[in-house]
Amino acid sequence: MPRYFFHFKDGSLFKDEEGEDLRDIELARCHARRLALELASGGERGGCIVVADDTDPLFAVPLPRQLYEMKIGTRAPAALPRAQGPARLA
Repeated sequence: MPRYFFHFKDGSLFKDEEGEDLRDIELARCHARRLALELASGGERGGCIVVADDTDPLFAVPLPRQLYEMKIGTRAPAALPRAQGPARLA
């Protein structure tokens, strides 16, 4: 089974020294997407996951921007009205 390495690059390169044994490159792509989502949901602002084999970089998966960008001028939704006691049947 091939070993893939999942480096994080955001100006600097943070190398994955251990890697993961995965069946094929498609599973490596899925794993890289999952890592990118985890980093973005944890507040990481930019960068990408660089997937490499033992010798060369293969592809990069950018962190999704929509998870950490906030739109200026948006308001939180209004609260739903609270129920006023139990419903009565007529």
